[in-house]
Amino acid sequence: MNNLRSIKQAFLFTIPLMLVSSLVNAELYALNDKSLASVTGQALFNLTNIAANQNGNPNTDVGFYRLGMEAQVELNANIKRLQLGCGGVKGVGCDIDIENISLAGVLPVNGSYAGSDAVITNPFIEFAIKSPDKASTREIVGFRLGALGILGKLGLGSNTDLTTLADDTGGINSLSGDLNLTLTNTVLKNVVIENGLISTEAHINDYNKPLILNRATSATLDNVVAKTGPLRLLGILDLPLGLTLSNATLKDYPLSGFHEILLAQDTAGTIPTSDTSLSLQKQAIQWQKISSGSFENTVAAQPGWWLSLPKVLLTDIETQQRIDVGLGEALGGLVGRELIINPLDSGQVGIKNCYGNLKFC
Repeated sequence: MNNLRSIKQAFLFTIPLMLVSSLVNAELYALNDKSLASVTGQALFNLTNIAANQNGNPNTDVGFYRLGMEAQVELNANIKRLQLGCGGVKGVGCDIDIENISLAGVLPVNGSYAGSDAVITNPFIEFAIKSPDKASTREIVGFRLGALGILGKLGLGSNTDLTTLADDTGGINSLSGDLNLTLTNTVLKNVVIENGLISTEAHINDYNKPLILNRATSATLDNVVAKTGPLRLLGILDLPLGLTLSNATLKDYPLSGFHEILLAQDTAGTIPTSDTSLSLQKQAIQWQKISSGSFENTVAAQPGWWLSLPKVLLTDIETQQRIDVGLGEALGGLVGRELIINPLDSGQVGIKNCYGNLKFC
């Protein structure tokens, strides 16, 4: 028995010695350029510098340092209230004030968004440095958190009665930033003309508008094209006739009425929205688009907190709220006169990613 134990110990001691001996005797060979060219690899983190006046940088004497992460991060999160840039030199109010935020994936898992994660691709943190080449005077004039792309859904606020805006609470109370907003598959189910003379529903054509907001509580969507379905006269006679209103305006639509936003470039939710970021800056700054490496057609983030969402979708909106239109307004809309549609309930409830019966978690 002792002999077996001795043999085992000697064997275990010999293996490391053999490995060390092999490493000592191994030779290192220099690689030529051709061999080096065939070697590939990817770092988890990368550091990017954009000097002042480099790569089309339009910011005067401002350089950028960005630390990026080459990875995908999955996230399911809730924020009870997000308030940034309140008071200060801008006075009463907040740059960003949003309540009951839920972030989840595009599709529910087993009927629930609690198990569905948003996917964040290549997140990063970036600093804007003024006078970057002068050690005595350089300073940080801005920083931002962002990602190459985000794919998911946002739930905002609450909406229990889909026929009125009166109960729409929380959500976006004020917002500063740039949003490229797209409406798709929007239906107004309860359009009433001349106090019940004619009733119908209207479908809004797919609509896109860039919004520049500065502590905004509402937004106006103009040049909206709406097409009605068949007209019902006095609730009895159906007329197979549709009207096209080419110049409708959703005037002063409260941002708190947006309850579900799709963070994607397509309605199917398969292509992430790119170049999203949340920034804080001392002065107006144009940040680079990560997806293209260009500063062209970028919106200058204004001093304070700024949210940039270059592509967001409001999809499958169906409102039951009654919309009253005068006969003269409807006829005017047929020939291109502006038709004002007062603020109405979006018909959105918003995603819920809580387990059990919790209203917000």
